[in-house]
Amino acid sequence: MYKGFNEAAAINQENAGIAKDFQSHVTALRAMEQLALQYGKDFMALRTKWSYYPGQTSFVFGDNPDNLGPNALANAFHSHAYYLENWGAALQGNRDSAQAINLLSDAKNKFQSELNDFSKWDQGCRKRLEQMKAAIQQIP
Repeated sequence: MYKGFNEAAAINQENAGIAKDFQSHVTALRAMEQLALQYGKDFMALRTKWSYYPGQTSFVFGDNPDNLGPNALANAFHSHAYYLENWGAALQGNRDSAQAINLLSDAKNKFQSELNDFSKWDQGCRKRLEQMKAAIQQIP
């Protein structure tokens, strides 16, 4: 997630420079997608390990942990990389024009929103885990 926020900031800072450098961002996003997919596998293994406590895991991770968690993150990286690839191919000779750069605005906003959604899910999980820890510590 943090790598994604850093990549989003790097893309936003490029402005017209992205016309020459978009492929490096696609490569970085694809690498992050692979990390998110591995995170998803690890996350599923963790929940399987703790399957004896379905109430607790459901409380901490919510009703739809895969789609709100790792899959959402992997999809954010995938869709933004895919958009940049298509943008670069479609505007091959005209990527540095103001109109071409403006075409990236909606995709950038969507990517940022998807990262924010994952961050909210992650923060909510951490908060609920801390609540559960505090409740356990109060048991005599």
